[in-house]
Amino acid sequence: YGSDISARMVEASKTSIDNFIKEEIVWQDRIRKVWGTPAKDFRNLDVWVFEQDAENIDKIVHPECLNNTIIVSEGYLGDIMSSRDISLDRIKGERKKLSKIYEWFFLWLKKKKFRGNIVMSFPFWSINEEFTYFSEIYEIIEKSGFMIIPLLPSHMKLNTMKWSLLYRRSSQTVGREILKISSV
Repeated sequence: YGSDISARMVEASKTSIDNFIKEEIVWQDRIRKVWGTPAKDFRNLDVWVFEQDAENIDKIVHPECLNNTIIVSEGYLGDIMSSRDISLDRIKGERKKLSKIYEWFFLWLKKKKFRGNIVMSFPFWSINEEFTYFSEIYEIIEKSGFMIIPLLPSHMKLNTMKWSLLYRRSSQTVGREILKISSV
C-alpha cells in the first residue's frame, strides 16, 4: 500500500515499483534456476498506490494492514527553501508545523495498534553548512510508544544522535535524516 497527495507522485511511485518488481522477478528466476527458492516471491506481489491526503488515511487503510508491516516513506519535508530564503526563523516555523503532522501520524499508528517497522526520512536543514535538525521527531516517536533502532552498527562510529543516515545533495538546503523506527 502506498499513498501520496500528488497524483503525479502516485504515478511515479507506480512506475518505480513496477520497474523494481520486473527486475526482481528476473533475479528470482535466476535464483530458482541455480539455487532453489528465493526468500520472497515477487510474481504475485499485490501493490496498491493511491492518491490520498495522509490526514484521511484511516478511511482507507484496513486494520490487518497494520500488523507485521513495514512502512517505508520519505516523510513530508516541509516547504521548499532555497539558499536565498532559508533562515533559522523559517526553519523554526517548519519544525512547529511538521511536529503537528508527525504527532498526528504516530498517535494514529499507536491508536491503530501498528505492529511493525518504519524506515522514514525526516528533514534537516543546512545554512552555510551548519545543520539544524528536526529533533522534535525523536520525542514524538518515543512519546507515541515507538523506538528508534540504529540503522547501522555502533562500531561504525557515525556521529548522528540516533545512529541514523543523513542524505543531502551539496546544492540543497534541505536534507533527509533516515530513521528506523519500531513498535515497542
